[in-house]
Amino acid sequence: MGLSFRYLRVAKQALATKKLRLSYKREKWAALSAPKKLQKIADTLHDQTANQFRLLEEELLDRLILHMGPPKTGSKAIQKGFGENREQFRSNGILYPSGRWHGQLSSWAQSSNPDCTFNVWSKRKDPVAIKHSDDEYVQSLISELAESDCRIAILSYEGFSVLSAEELKRVRLLLAPFAKSIQPLIYLRHPVSWAKSQLSTRALHGLPLENPEESLRKYSTIIKRIFRVFGKESLIAREFDRRTLYRGSVFLDAVSLCDQALAETFHDDDPNEGLVNSSISLEAFQVALHLAGELSQQKSRIRKQKFEKFLQNFKGAPLILTKEQIDAVSNKAASEIEFLIRELDFEFSPQLVLESRTHKEGLSPEQSKEIAEALKSVM
Repeated sequence: MGLSFRYLRVAKQALATKKLRLSYKREKWAALSAPKKLQKIADTLHDQTANQFRLLEEELLDRLILHMGPPKTGSKAIQKGFGENREQFRSNGILYPSGRWHGQLSSWAQSSNPDCTFNVWSKRKDPVAIKHSDDEYVQSLISELAESDCRIAILSYEGFSVLSAEELKRVRLLLAPFAKSIQPLIYLRHPVSWAKSQLSTRALHGLPLENPEESLRKYSTIIKRIFRVFGKESLIAREFDRRTLYRGSVFLDAVSLCDQALAETFHDDDPNEGLVNSSISLEAFQVALHLAGELSQQKSRIRKQKFEKFLQNFKGAPLILTKEQIDAVSNKAASEIEFLIRELDFEFSPQLVLESRTHKEGLSPEQSKEIAEALKSVM
């Protein structure tokens, strides 16, 4: 599918002007790197087409929501819900463009770099093939946005949160001609809850289990980039906690941001998905402690899958951080929490910290070591 006639018409008008060719003197233009040249062209194209797009304002999306994650905040549940109900949303004026998620847009924004997260996860290695695929994807996405008669669109990929300001700007310039406004959406998870989930994930993958406070996500870095590219007033920040999410579901919460009335009638078969599925039991974690670092050296994918399945099925007490760990995480995250209060007037639910202060013993060191040795012998 090619670019829409509307997009081609406006782009042709902009490219035909002398301003684009005379924006920079030849010597300054020659000194610019290839990415900078592309950025300058994109900036000029966007500025020069603004007036023409205002003439077509009634055809634009009212809003385009750019869900940016970050990781460990229920992104998969959001993507699954919108993907499985795509046609129902479309019939209600909400476009969820083709694909389970929209991670390939991040690859395009990063100049089809084979080392970017999406390409590594997708096992795409050939730079030429990646670029060709990314160009086709973006062309298809543009056509879908331009030809849609929906009033709202939502794109989702947790990896958008790691894009640089320049890469985010490239995404904004691509999407801006098709919507009256772009609203970045992020979900913020309490640092203590996030640290617990991170430890659980590393345990499942057999990775070394360092102190949880050392891997905290810096929300301020993400938010500052969003402010710079999209503007402070455009950001939607929501707390990732079932007590504050709409009807306790991160998926329905995202739906409510698109259409409150639709969210009231929509049903989530598993409202807990994305909220509780990332933490293994305390007993499973104690077993994983004895094997940390060993599994990552295993080349057998089957053995790794067996290990993950064993830990996930090991039922027991909830994984809860010790008081010392909570204090270390809280101290490390203090500046981030202050930033959220100062810049967004955002505060985490205090109940999370209070609940996390209960610690259960789980297995004894001897028991966990015995189980770990038995597991190692069958792997």
